[in-house]
Amino acid sequence: MLTTVEAVGAIPGMGNVAAVPIAWLNSLIGAADSAIKSYLKRDIELQAYVEFYSGEGQTDIVINQYPVLYGQTTIAAGSSGAVLPQTTINVVSTAGFNPGTAGNPNATPPSLAVQTGLTTWTTVTYTGTTATTFTGCSGGTGTLTSVSGFNGVASPVVFYDPAGYYGQSQNAFAPSTQLVLGSQFVVLLDSGGKVSNRGLLRKIGGTGQGFVGFYPEIMYGGKLSATRLPSWPRGDGSLKVQYSAGYRSGKVPLEIGYATAMLVAQMVRVMPSGAPLSSEGIGAYSYSVLTSRVPEMGDIRRSLATYRESSW
Repeated sequence: MLTTVEAVGAIPGMGNVAAVPIAWLNSLIGAADSAIKSYLKRDIELQAYVEFYSGEGQTDIVINQYPVLYGQTTIAAGSSGAVLPQTTINVVSTAGFNPGTAGNPNATPPSLAVQTGLTTWTTVTYTGTTATTFTGCSGGTGTLTSVSGFNGVASPVVFYDPAGYYGQSQNAFAPSTQLVLGSQFVVLLDSGGKVSNRGLLRKIGGTGQGFVGFYPEIMYGGKLSATRLPSWPRGDGSLKVQYSAGYRSGKVPLEIGYATAMLVAQMVRVMPSGAPLSSEGIGAYSYSVLTSRVPEMGDIRRSLATYRESSW
């Protein structure tokens, strides 16, 4: 959730559990959380995703959710020689990776690209982490090694299959269609960071690219004429991306948390009358309400404007 009972209770007038029962408050928090995410057109909180995209002949593809997490590490000695699948994979560090599903059985488990040879990679999912291990691992084929150059682990995971068709064709996105982070594509990171708030995956060229975006002129410069950059080949649903995106627990921007808490407070205050009051009386009590606007979202849109997804 984007806010908590404690955060809402700190707002003047919201801490009276007799007037605002905790069960009711939790229900309102859930409703406000859903409303904010719907308005922002984003999930906001860190989750793992499996999505399909169409190549458009462009250098970059735009990922639906952001910030996109980026992680790279290597296999540690404790898992060297282990044959996949393994429940636990030992690595040098899990910094930068999705910490896992936090025990939620309905959550999509995050994915890893795991190197099993000089040019071979496989995909593994996991449910948890420690500082140096991925736990609850599942899937993958091949043998792990800690030998340098054969021991990479990375996220996100990208597949290119011109006949993949959003995963609906037979044998779509076979293991052989998996691409290599840092060799065939890169995540465009924010300056000095380990995430991409832009949510961009860029196709890159280089030796070994084959027909997937390799143009020799990029490797041999010095000409004055224009050159063609590597691009994601055209194709309907030809790209499968397994990635993690969103803000980690406790790292949701303060403006979003503030807006959600204030929306809950507004819900509580307007519940008796159905809308914000425009005036009240004391003798023979009377009141009138505002009817010219939608009160709940109207006062918090400025706080959310920076984080709202826009189409251009």
